[in-house]
Amino acid sequence: MICLGGLGTFYQIYKIIFPSMINNMTSSPLFQIAENDMNRQAFNQFSHAFGLDQNGMNLMILFGVLGTILLIFYIIAGAKLLTVNPKNYYMARNALLVFVFFNAVGCILFFTISVGFFLKMILIYSIVGLVFDIALLAILLSSNKAAYGIGVEEGMESYTLDSQDEEVI
Repeated sequence: MICLGGLGTFYQIYKIIFPSMINNMTSSPLFQIAENDMNRQAFNQFSHAFGLDQNGMNLMILFGVLGTILLIFYIIAGAKLLTVNPKNYYMARNALLVFVFFNAVGCILFFTISVGFFLKMILIYSIVGLVFDIALLAILLSSNKAAYGIGVEEGMESYTLDSQDEEVI
């Protein structure tokens, strides 16, 4: 979870920076000075090819900021999972559930709106992120939770390994 969260951080920051660069490009003094039809037409073709209308850029920035905030929770949950405590297990499970929901909403939004090339690349990341998060959630839910004290009643036998890797009751 820590590694995936670190990789996702770069992606979320990219979703914030790229549309901001496009907005800054249109408001730059050089673009304002050269306000002829050829420059406007070239920019409109660029925006159309990448599918970056104003609503798409705002949506991408919103998802980037929200994703960055959620990634902080995701990375902390992955780090806390390294220590044995039932609260840490539940925090990691909840972080994965939130990111499955976040990536599913991203996939649904980008499937339902007409997008260009650039936003389709973002859609591919949302699909890959959804698959990885579902896989991690399945691994977490199917793992042995006895070390975290979950699902074990007091007085029940539990198995451990001794120094020679043999099961001991």
